[in-house]
Amino acid sequence: MKHLRTAAVILAVAVLFWIANRGAYKGYFSSDDLNNLFWTSHSSPLDHLRGLISPWYSDSNYRPTGHFIFQLMGRTFGLNFPPYVWLIQFLHLTNVFLLWRVTVRLGAEPRPAAFAALAWSFHMALFDAFWKPMFVFDLLVCLFSLLTLLLYTSRYWFAALLTFWLAYKSKEMAVALPAFLVLYEYWSGNRRWRRLAPFAAISIWFTAQALIWGQNYYALVFTPQAIWQTIRFYSSEVLFLPYAGLLLIPAFFLTKDNRVRLGLAGAVILMGPLWFLPGRLFSVYLYLPTAALAIALTFVSQKRRAWVLAAALALWIPANYMIMRDKRKATLAAAEVVKPYVEAAGRFHVSNPAVLNVVSESRPEQLESWGVEAAFQWFYRSPGFKISHADLPDGKALLLEPNLAIANWKPFEKQLLMTVRDPATPFPSHLAFGGGAPIWALRGGFLWSGGHFWWTGVEASAILHRPPGARFFEVTINVSPRQLADQGSVQFEAIIDGKPLGIRRFTTNGWLTHRWTLKPSHAGDVPIEIRFPVPYRPQGHHGEPLGAPIAGFGFVE
Repeated sequence: MKHLRTAAVILAVAVLFWIANRGAYKGYFSSDDLNNLFWTSHSSPLDHLRGLISPWYSDSNYRPTGHFIFQLMGRTFGLNFPPYVWLIQFLHLTNVFLLWRVTVRLGAEPRPAAFAALAWSFHMALFDAFWKPMFVFDLLVCLFSLLTLLLYTSRYWFAALLTFWLAYKSKEMAVALPAFLVLYEYWSGNRRWRRLAPFAAISIWFTAQALIWGQNYYALVFTPQAIWQTIRFYSSEVLFLPYAGLLLIPAFFLTKDNRVRLGLAGAVILMGPLWFLPGRLFSVYLYLPTAALAIALTFVSQKRRAWVLAAALALWIPANYMIMRDKRKATLAAAEVVKPYVEAAGRFHVSNPAVLNVVSESRPEQLESWGVEAAFQWFYRSPGFKISHADLPDGKALLLEPNLAIANWKPFEKQLLMTVRDPATPFPSHLAFGGGAPIWALRGGFLWSGGHFWWTGVEASAILHRPPGARFFEVTINVSPRQLADQGSVQFEAIIDGKPLGIRRFTTNGWLTHRWTLKPSHAGDVPIEIRFPVPYRPQGHHGEPLGAPIAGFGFVE
């Protein structure tokens, strides 16, 4: 009967969790998901096995357990999103069960242990872990850490050593787990320090390597400002109120139960290197530390009546559900943009399999540059395929290639517009940015795209085809109030085939167009230059001097 009640509770928790989070199946991959799926498609299980047994720190943050899952899922399910959600939600519920087992193993009664595990399972700081596959690494590091605690406290210390290794290979924050075991040994009274020696040795080994060679975007920052930034963020996320997490500090000193102290101190310790990563702040990184908080909550709840625990859950779960509604709305809104983009990239590949170069001029705000690259690379698996972005040197070099397509995202229509260059077609006579413009006509000086315009340097050049009946040459500039206030006016001149047309001066803001009347001349491809005699250096801009945002230019008949 006891086992049946336990099974019934587990099933009820799983059903309740699924009902609350069933919207996750309508989501879609993030930029990191797409990137992981693409590059792991070129790896093999043997590659991940080598990474798993390697004793060396990975400066690229290669995590073999999670990346193997991406490879396996990618080969099995491709870009079919729901199976990925099923997996991460299954892992989350497995962690809920393991957390319950760990707290019972530490001496808790089943009821308060179940209360704390259930409260943890609905903690909305962890929302991304069971909605977004990219955070499978946090699920895995927690799973193997909980297994380590369960095995270690059950005296299977050698097996615990293996799961600790797997935890570290899932995410580097597991390097702090031996410190948690030190506290357990101290407060439990066992003081089996020799058993801890191999755990500590592994932790020290990888920590030393990270401090020596960790120079990428995960490089640790030990300044007081950086540490305060992480404290301010995570202390505000853990209880959803500004700095509320700092209340756990006096709670540590006021409690007399060492098991509560173990959970409270463990939450701080298991943050590990995250305290020194102010550039990587995500509430989901609290996944493992809040599991330690759940241990503390278990023993705080140990002597409470059942109705008190039920009342607490009746307040906690609806409050978290309200928070989830906002997070869910943002996540599904991103999916409604990213999914059409990726699917359109796939359709383009089917109809244009021979295209070898893609330049992205504009993309959805919800899709990072590496997500755009991975989306196309997922479909185009030719070794000769290249993709870059129009405002990068590699992208500007690709514009010179004949076998080329330009990718433009139309945000209002939620459509991906692909413009294929036909080498037999002459250069355009007019460029109007934002609608599939043939930007392969651009040369130097065009710095970055703003969607419907391009910012330029003080000089920008292009090649256009002058038609036989061209009577005018026009340039449309977006003069902002800020630039006008900074400069007083915006001056520019156009030069066609080395012949200046004269300087034009704008003193009002808005989308402004100026036309020069042209003298009769021969038709053909001609070089175009647009120059700004007065460079623009906006406050906070540290790059090369700017000209102005240009919306279009070209010949008019």
